[in-house]
Amino acid sequence: MKLKCYVAGPYSVPDPVANVAKACKFAGWLLDRGYNVFVPHLNMLLHMMEQRSWDDWLNIDLEWLEKCDCLIRLPGESKGSDLEVAAAKERHIPYYALSGDSERERSNLLHWLADVDASRKARSK
Repeated sequence: MKLKCYVAGPYSVPDPVANVAKACKFAGWLLDRGYNVFVPHLNMLLHMMEQRSWDDWLNIDLEWLEKCDCLIRLPGESKGSDLEVAAAKERHIPYYALSGDSERERSNLLHWLADVDASRKARSK
């Protein structure tokens, strides 16, 4: 089974549409490398049709986080993402905080993901 990665990152500030696009582009990069992703930013579309409070969306996202093997925190200010990281820590879900978007950082992330995947597989034996 593929590693399930929760992509956390800014949503509201400075621009929700631009932030959703960044999260989706990053998720596509992960998909291209064989990982499964959960991108809470995509709830933007659902919210356009079925509005919920900020707290409701956070609670929904945190339930999905429990199904994921790790969390990757995109750079930028975000109260929601900070709470998602805190929840990951509390639940002992590994997390990686990106500080930028360099090739070196992405390479380090891939090595970290390989370690997380190896640990997950060892625990399931």
